[in-house]
Amino acid sequence: MGVLAHKCIELGLDRKASLALGHEHKLDDSAAEFVAMCVEREASLPSSLRAKEADRVFHEPPVQWTTVDALGSPVVVRGFIDRLIQLDDGSVEVVDFKTDRIGPDELAERAGHHRTQLALYGLALEDAGLCVRSLTVAFLAIGQEVTVPMDDELRRIGRKALDSA
Repeated sequence: MGVLAHKCIELGLDRKASLALGHEHKLDDSAAEFVAMCVEREASLPSSLRAKEADRVFHEPPVQWTTVDALGSPVVVRGFIDRLIQLDDGSVEVVDFKTDRIGPDELAERAGHHRTQLALYGLALEDAGLCVRSLTVAFLAIGQEVTVPMDDELRRIGRKALDSA
């Protein structure tokens, strides 16, 4: 269901079209409704509103970054960023969509669980010469998100993950 929700968002589908696509993909009513609900909630998130105002927005840009760990051994990071927003000052915001079924009381803990992934994306983009302002994890099922700045703490988290890879 998460992959389909991501695809619906990437295609710019509304709730009705997302529900129809869910049924086309043979999802049962409950699963198709979940996808449609995630798409509907995504549209009202602050990061989505920033994306609508931005001059450039990239959906699913690939990341392949080769770097070295503390011992000088090569490490390759691969993935896809769900949304990359170029902000008015030229910096970028990374947005990562999650369809985890969590409660509002779990938001901070679950966002913390994804910090390493966000940190690695941020380091990769900085290494490519981009100025990363912030990274957002958007929990679509509850329509809430957590945004963190790309700061030294996040860089340390990313470097630590690379060194233990």
